[in-house]
Amino acid sequence: MGAKRRSRIESARNPEPCEHTRAQLRLADYFALAFGTMVGAGWLVLMDDWLGRSGRSARFWDLLSGEFLLLPVGYVYGQWVQRLPDAGR
Repeated sequence: MGAKRRSRIESARNPEPCEHTRAQLRLADYFALAFGTMVGAGWLVLMDDWLGRSGRSARFWDLLSGEFLLLPVGYVYGQWVQRLPDAGR
């Protein structure tokens, strides 16, 4: 009961270290990062060629399906940013 409660302002000025900030990347983490970077850059580079070869209606459906496929990625990035201690600074 002797512990002093910190206000929101005090917590923002002097944040306590989080457990996940001390984590180190393992070999599998580096592999996932490298693989994701290669695949992510690859589809961006090839998108122009793919859309140029397809018909007008195929372009519409491809772009629409691509938007839905990227929704989970945006959600994960949003959750990730909220959990990072130095996000937005």
